[in-house]
Amino acid sequence: MPFDEMDEIRTGSVKGGGNAYFGTKIDTSEIKIVFGNRGNKFGWTVIKNTKQSDFSDSLYVKAHDTVQYHINY
Repeated sequence: MPFDEMDEIRTGSVKGGGNAYFGTKIDTSEIKIVFGNRGNKFGWTVIKNTKQSDFSDSLYVKAHDTVQYHINY
């Protein structure tokens, strides 16, 4: 659950990049273009009440395919 307006979620990959979003009511979508026929690693960081939690996952994406990945924050 959100704590206050200083809550933050940072998106990106393990190689860097991404965006930062602040507040208690974040509703957004991001589109990432990745290479097909391989696993793609990505990560995100959540900061609530000054406590940082790091998360990561990977997806195998077929060539010329579209995959959706939802992070509910």
